[in-house]
Amino acid sequence: MWIEIFSYNFMIYAFIIGALVAVVTALISPFIVLNNQSMLADGLAHTSFLGFVIGVILIDQPIYIALLIAALASVLIKLIATKASINNDAAIGVVSSLSFAIGLIIISVTSGFNVSIESLMTGSLLTTNIDDIIITSLLALVTFAFVIFFYRYLYQNVFDKENIVISRRKSIILDYTLSMISALIIVVGVKIVGALLVSSLIIFPTLIATQFKKSFKTTIIISISASLASMLISIYISYPLDIPASSTVVISNAVILFGAYVYRILKGKFQR
Repeated sequence: MWIEIFSYNFMIYAFIIGALVAVVTALISPFIVLNNQSMLADGLAHTSFLGFVIGVILIDQPIYIALLIAALASVLIKLIATKASINNDAAIGVVSSLSFAIGLIIISVTSGFNVSIESLMTGSLLTTNIDDIIITSLLALVTFAFVIFFYRYLYQNVFDKENIVISRRKSIILDYTLSMISALIIVVGVKIVGALLVSSLIIFPTLIATQFKKSFKTTIIISISASLASMLISIYISYPLDIPASSTVVISNAVILFGAYVYRILKGKFQR
């Protein structure tokens, strides 16, 4: 069975989309986590729940509605945080809890809702299809282009906000763009690991990479490598063992984080 899994199309799809999501979430991870916005992933994941609920009712491919709802929610969070002078985490909490509550109400009043809430909350990596791969591939290309083109600004936004060499108007536009791209990535992550676990795809890679105390560029590379390894290993072992792939991804990331932490402690002791 360990070899036969590569003969199944759905497993090949899972490996491809899993790898794409692992790389793209790890790529934006440092710009979110090191900027003290880790709650953004969790908040937008709950917001995308509303999008998937509405999408299931309206069209055959609910991910398109979820992408739209999450993008709008990311803009709303930014507006509340800046215009209403509310803390960013509080703005995330307001929008995410409201969206989740509306989603639950829609489910309760809709007859014949034929999608398991459990699948929305825990993901369905092994049921992805070619449409999901196309969407994720396009999103990955957009994310790579955005990070490469605006790398200097994104770096300054993390470590030197007060001295960003950029016009205020352009700075605001880029802030909103990063937030929207993050929202779209998180929606795809929800499709894979679910609303409850998607934040781990954003948080773990950077936490793992920072244990090695390297340069920022090296941190991004380590972040991507750790995320990709965790995703591929988890997919490979989850199917033969008949365990949830999404939960396995989170546990794998936790194991890698623990290993990186132990490495940092041991390295420090040897250096002393």
